[in-house]
Amino acid sequence: MGLTRDDPASSGHRRAEQQLEVDKDTSITTNEREELEKLREEIVKTKREAERRERLLRSELEQARTNNRGDPTPIRDINIENRDSGLSRDSPSIEQNNIQILEGLANNLKVAQIDVKIPYFANEDVRNPREFLRALKRYFMLRNIREDIKLDVVETVLEGRANTWFDINRDKFNDFKTFEAAFLDEFYSIKNKVKLKNKWANRRYQYGGRSMVEYFQEQLREARYFDPPLTEYEVNYSILQQYPMRIREALAVINYESTDVILQALGQVGDFQEERYNNNDRRKNNRTENTPVNHVSLYRDRMATLTRNDDRTRLRRSGAPYDNRYAQQRVHDNIQS
Repeated sequence: MGLTRDDPASSGHRRAEQQLEVDKDTSITTNEREELEKLREEIVKTKREAERRERLLRSELEQARTNNRGDPTPIRDINIENRDSGLSRDSPSIEQNNIQILEGLANNLKVAQIDVKIPYFANEDVRNPREFLRALKRYFMLRNIREDIKLDVVETVLEGRANTWFDINRDKFNDFKTFEAAFLDEFYSIKNKVKLKNKWANRRYQYGGRSMVEYFQEQLREARYFDPPLTEYEVNYSILQQYPMRIREALAVINYESTDVILQALGQVGDFQEERYNNNDRRKNNRTENTPVNHVSLYRDRMATLTRNDDRTRLRRSGAPYDNRYAQQRVHDNIQS
């Protein structure tokens, strides 16, 4: 049986022939084809990002609807009570009940609209995996995310290598717990644990940026997610080794087992250094303001520059070699005169 005009196979042949005609067309250069390929890739990338954002917004919308439904039982009870008792609309009990209803609706609305930043994760070099999981669980709790849509939310917050890994293993995750275990095995393996800990320990405090207290607190927060955990003494000792020798010497006699004492000491050392810097700056400014101007030296330097330039110009025109002693003698003669 021959192919009809509307047959799909025939249409496919026609499209293939049209594509060959396009390929044969010399007006389409190699650069134009590369540009078209780049545009296709950008379109695909943009489409995937839009789909990911759409899934996230849909899950948040569904959760907001669930939170706003509330429990209708108290409202029905109030209506029945009001109808049977024959209370007027101005009755104090009705007004009190209405206030309670409004307060309940307001509380539900606050829970639904609470501003919580959703965490993102690309790889272990950018963010600690355990810290990411902790932030994600907190987001689930504050947003009241249902168990059956947690993996959909996870898919929207993973980026880069983490998103690729999730797409490959998506069918293996029955629920969030199985995902969490597999996630830690992949991004918080023994190798990655050692790498993250060494990176943390090899940092050094630099003057001119964060204060000494801020740096200590940031390092302290990151150390909370080490596994196995370090003791308070080990954490404090390791962080203090990242400060310059002068700071370590000033804090050599304090108790490393007390984080509060260390923070107080770092704050005092920082205040002393800032005061010393301000005093040195004031003395430098006073010294500059009180230094008399040597007008003779300024005049001598100016004349030397003018004479040297004039002699070089004259000698260049004459073709004779330039002799610096001649310029010096002219400066001396000008000053004497």
